[in-house]
Amino acid sequence: MKSVRLYCIVALASIVSFGWMNHQAPAAETQPLWPDLPPGSTERGEGDVPQLIITKVDSESPTAGVVILPGGGYGGHAMDHEGHQFAEWFKSLGVTSAICTYRLRGKGNAGNGYGHPAPMQDAQRAIQTLRARAKELNLDPNRIGIIGFSAGGHLCSTVST
Repeated sequence: MKSVRLYCIVALASIVSFGWMNHQAPAAETQPLWPDLPPGSTERGEGDVPQLIITKVDSESPTAGVVILPGGGYGGHAMDHEGHQFAEWFKSLGVTSAICTYRLRGKGNAGNGYGHPAPMQDAQRAIQTLRARAKELNLDPNRIGIIGFSAGGHLCSTVST
């Protein structure tokens, strides 16, 4: 019985994965996460400016919101399968999402990259930004969550505790 259940779960996950292979990212608004330089940054080069990619839901009443933290081992962002696909999925559920491109090790900071606490600061700032823009984005500020995958999951658990 357990093997049948496991088989069904694996089959369903495979079908969903193959269905998303040819997806297109939903229309989104991109904004810098920090209005000026992020904490610990001295320049605005590639990798120095974390962003929020906001996919807004059209709704008459305020919706829930979620910050998405893609994985990538803190060395990159798996934007397609752990970012845009989930933004599309959340939109189908009526949830506004914001993919956070947090700072990474090995990128930015004059080639030195960023370690702890930079990614954590970016994730915290992403939540603060959604709450601050709740009225403009038609969000319920008490219904904002966070989800992450791999390194983004680690970051999510760090921010949540």
